[in-house]
Amino acid sequence: GRSGACFPLSMSEEDTRTPDLFHNLGIEMRPLGKSNPETSGLLNDRSDDEAEDEILSDPSDSSSQVSLFEDKKTFYLNIGLNYLVTAVAESSRGLVLSSLWPYVKMLGGDKPFLGYVVGVFSIGRLLASLVFGYLSDRMTMRNVFLISLGVCAIGNLMYALAYYFDKEYLLLTRFVVGFGSGVVASARTHIAALTPPENRTKYLAWGAAAQFIGFAISPGIAIGLSYCNFSLLGLKVTQETAPGYLLFLMCVGSALAVFLKMASVSPQNTVGSKSGSLVPIPKRTIIIGSIVFITLNFVVRGMISVVETIGTPIFMKQRGLNPEDSDSQSDASLFFLLLGIGGLFVYFFIGYVSKHVSSTILLAGSILFLGGGCVVLVDYGGGWSFLQMLVGMAMIWSIGSPSSQVIILASFSALLGSRPQGAMMGLITASGSVARITLPVVAGQTTFAMSFLISLALCGLSMVLLIGFWFYTRREMAKQAMNDPLL
Repeated sequence: GRSGACFPLSMSEEDTRTPDLFHNLGIEMRPLGKSNPETSGLLNDRSDDEAEDEILSDPSDSSSQVSLFEDKKTFYLNIGLNYLVTAVAESSRGLVLSSLWPYVKMLGGDKPFLGYVVGVFSIGRLLASLVFGYLSDRMTMRNVFLISLGVCAIGNLMYALAYYFDKEYLLLTRFVVGFGSGVVASARTHIAALTPPENRTKYLAWGAAAQFIGFAISPGIAIGLSYCNFSLLGLKVTQETAPGYLLFLMCVGSALAVFLKMASVSPQNTVGSKSGSLVPIPKRTIIIGSIVFITLNFVVRGMISVVETIGTPIFMKQRGLNPEDSDSQSDASLFFLLLGIGGLFVYFFIGYVSKHVSSTILLAGSILFLGGGCVVLVDYGGGWSFLQMLVGMAMIWSIGSPSSQVIILASFSALLGSRPQGAMMGLITASGSVARITLPVVAGQTTFAMSFLISLALCGLSMVLLIGFWFYTRREMAKQAMNDPLL
């Protein structure tokens, strides 16, 4: 079937060939040197499987994702640990989703301060994405994961102890946790390094699902934690502090698993670094494609941060709940858990749909769902009905976000080709962090309606960029077909 990448390009000048540039635009193009005069041209009647087999085959490259390890079991163990680290890192956001607002209020904060707390987490992640991205190209991923989990454990313990301090200390703890959880970009680099291009989309999609589980499914755990109110070893364990203590234990346990079981693989000795490519790509197209994907990632991550910031206050306001009541937090956790379960199904459904629908169309559809959710959630003066809130949140949280994230990440990985991906994955993740820094602050300072209208405008910008790049690549393909008699 088709890869989930929209526009597989290559970033390095010496690596100017990459598989299937226009395949996912719905346009078939033969690789150089494999043209048949009877079927050459921009379009052909080969099946998708035949086209993909021909494009992805490389007789000179016999590497596979298992060749770096002794057996398949070791490979899957390393990939599984990668997903574990990703899920734990994202749980640092998801597990506190319903209790963060009550925690802020308990320490004397207000709605604008909540925006700062959410935003400072992303400042830490922004810096960490660049640092860990740089390190992942120069040291084993095992060591990068251990550093990340260590910082994350310290930050979450500090978060739990903020109960004894003030709201400014809470800001500091979220910055440290954000920095520690900034390893997500490196985790994607690790997946890309261990998998050949033809399998990369699948493993990246599973990685995105692990990230989604950590963020959107972990609120279900918070349902049980919302009833905590006891002391242990002199420490106060409440509905606000319990997530911090649990996350500390999760980070320590994950670090032990990585230390004992993960193989140390040099970033230069990877399958991804040996992958070949086939179609010559103009440097200008590469640069434009990078800008498009980084911008799209900014919009998608930013919209999720808006819902993350004001979703719980909207839910509690619509239901008439008291933020300081444990039952209210439990209800909010259950609401976002159900939305997360729906999103998890979307992750796996996308893998099937992408075999039959071009990912350009899928990405455009995802953006439409995000924009549609904003339209539904705008308060037009009469408040929200429960159905209105449910539909709007589901369109953003459960459908638009997971589907667009998978396609954007897979496309960007394909764009990078065989060059080391750590620094560039850090860059695209940093764009998401910038969105998570700015848009939560905006959401905290403006009305709910204005927050969604701003998000809607960003969706419109994304659609314009996507369509513009689609037409641009069609024009470039036509030029290549005219200039090369083998195409």
